[in-house]
Amino acid sequence: MSTVTINGKEYVAKYSLRALFMYERMTGHNGFETANTEDSFRFMYAMIAANNKECDLDWDGFIDAVEANPGIATELTAIINEEVSKMSALGQPKSGDGSKKK
Repeated sequence: MSTVTINGKEYVAKYSLRALFMYERMTGHNGFETANTEDSFRFMYAMIAANNKECDLDWDGFIDAVEANPGIATELTAIINEEVSKMSALGQPKSGDGSKKK
């Protein structure tokens, strides 16, 4: 299980169904799409907020923390890339690309 430390507190950061659901509610998109920088960061935030039941980190606090420590975004991007790589290796379509496994 991957974790990331933000403002001295450790959070589980997981590419999960819960994170996808939260991202869709936040953006109105159907699936995860990296159409722009904000979408990418909203998904990173959703990976934390959706997987930490006692999460007290709000969107603005998350962005403030990333601006103060860009390494947080690097860690979260690595978690996303690892999961996408696993899905590709298994022949699973990427979330939101509209394709189906045959």
